[in-house]
Amino acid sequence: MGSTGDSPVPVGDPPTGTSQAGPSIRPSALAGDARPIPSGESPDGTGQWPVLLYEAHETLARHLSGPERAEYWKQEGIWKEVKAAFDKYFRAIGSPGASDRSRLLNAAYRTGQWAEFRSLRSEMKDIDYTVFEGKERFDKIVAYVDSQVTQTKNAR
Repeated sequence: MGSTGDSPVPVGDPPTGTSQAGPSIRPSALAGDARPIPSGESPDGTGQWPVLLYEAHETLARHLSGPERAEYWKQEGIWKEVKAAFDKYFRAIGSPGASDRSRLLNAAYRTGQWAEFRSLRSEMKDIDYTVFEGKERFDKIVAYVDSQVTQTKNAR
């Protein structure tokens, strides 16, 4: 590369500029410990990776204003994705706790799935009110969902 007219990168296989023989690849010393992780499972066996989709929606929605946040959750497909993720997670862990079930219940509320909300709530023994920012707010949510169900029935 010292003379005029030389290529600024070594000539070889584009786009890397390495020669056709390429660098020698040696197995990593850690390769013996590496094993593939089945899709949707976490390496520690908790099964929480499926719920990352829900966490991603939470994070995205958190950065929006109130009305935009509400509209975000109402987008087509979000409930289906979130429900499938939680179903997979619940199967993986076997016995979900109140907090996990409450997060799914909150997602049903946010996405406007009133029948699902009522069904999930009827199956729950305990509710983690912190997911709803307190019992008072949860009670208001329940009243709102009930009013939406009543309006839907009356509209038919």
